[in-house]
Amino acid sequence: MSREPAPRFGTACVHAGRELEGRPAPLVPPLVQSTTYGWPDLDHPPSISYARSGNPTVERLERALATLEGGGDAVCFASGLAALDGLLRCLPAGGRVVAGRHLYGGTTRLLDRFTGGRLVVDLVDSTDPDQLRTSLERPASLVLVETPSNPTLRITDLRAAAKWAHAAGGALAVDNTLLTPLFQRPIDLGADLVVHSTTKYLDGHNATLGGAVVVGPGRPVGGVPRDGPWAERLRFVRKATGTTLAPFEAWLTLQGLKTLHLRTRAQWEAARRLAEVAHGHPAVVAVHFPGLSDHPGHEVHRRQAVGDGGLVALDLGSYGAARAFVSRLRVFTIAENLGPTESLATHPASMTHSDLTAERRRSDGIADGLVRLSLGVEDPEDLEADLRGGLDALLPVPLEAA
Repeated sequence: MSREPAPRFGTACVHAGRELEGRPAPLVPPLVQSTTYGWPDLDHPPSISYARSGNPTVERLERALATLEGGGDAVCFASGLAALDGLLRCLPAGGRVVAGRHLYGGTTRLLDRFTGGRLVVDLVDSTDPDQLRTSLERPASLVLVETPSNPTLRITDLRAAAKWAHAAGGALAVDNTLLTPLFQRPIDLGADLVVHSTTKYLDGHNATLGGAVVVGPGRPVGGVPRDGPWAERLRFVRKATGTTLAPFEAWLTLQGLKTLHLRTRAQWEAARRLAEVAHGHPAVVAVHFPGLSDHPGHEVHRRQAVGDGGLVALDLGSYGAARAFVSRLRVFTIAENLGPTESLATHPASMTHSDLTAERRRSDGIADGLVRLSLGVEDPEDLEADLRGGLDALLPVPLEAA
């Protein structure tokens, strides 16, 4: 008996989490807003009794994310950082975390300021295979990487990272926020856990705050105490800390997922177009985009991802140039987010990564002149014209007058 083929990604985006529960089944799943659920009697507690323990709408989103990432389960939290904090709380006291240096600034802040005394955190350049391998010659509970990284889009070899993490007795967790499961599926490459800020591409409309940890199917628990699998531990942490995703946020994110494949493909095309324009412009010192053949880690990226995402970062040489450039933009909005339908311009040194010291930013390639562009779904011609106008304004003599 032949099995039906698995649905393609776009079909999964539209239908994931929308299991039929009687007929007629609503195409938009119901929003269950209740905090409290009744018990039939004291001997038969319901599967959900209080909102910190779970919610039917949130569970729909969790099923959808597990499906899209190829995981066995998913646990949603109130934000991406809450999801990361919940994951770290699953580790045993004294556990060792090997974390990539090239992480979102909020993740670095969490590791630097809120894990001391309970966990040992070693920061390494995970994009350097020798450094990562050497760091994992000693036991580790968790390896945490982000690829492409935010904001310089550096690449970590996930297959190698998984191999070395498992040899060290730990689990590999990958922040896949920037590429989404449309372009990269870390679990298929050996990762044990996938972290998302659902606020970004998965929502896609600047409407919600949320996060999730997707758990790979049948993976060993690594350094977590063996009193339950990852998903069980994560749900306990969420219940104990109250970092539950709100039902309305989950409901909105489920609607955003339906167009994930359409939005992110359009954003990738726009990012590729603008990266090529900026790559040859005299006002640009460097372009960070994994789709460019001269981008560090480009070949590794091509082996593990099927798309490049919707971010481009431009090094314009100085803070003054960055300030002048973003001030000239008209279609892009200066804002501290990424992944929505609107195109955004972010200055990492003074926004997303401002908590890092200037020395640390420089060593990680986050120059004062770096501007991160998150491409939306506006007409590409308008985005290109806006980019050219901003860059041309930085030249001593405008190109049209030369």
